Amino acid sequence: MGPPSHGVRQLLALDRPASARTRIALVAAHAARVLKITHPYVSDSGRWEATWTGGGSAVADTEDELLADVAARLGPA
Repeated sequence: MGPPSHGVRQLLALDRPASARTRIALVAAHAARVLKITHPYVSDSGRWEATWTGGGSAVADTEDELLADVAARLGPA
């Protein structure tokens, strides 16, 4: 996928924590894979979870660990 669209760049430019910017960028970059990131408060495992089409998934104790794992598996944003 090419560079982020104008709308995504605007979202990334807002005053957000780095992890939120990274999460938004990853989800946008892999939109065709329907990447879903779930917060521990609502996940079944009580940990950060990510799933995407094709049966892919990842679980981590912190959001930063999860985002790094997803980026390593799917490619960076």
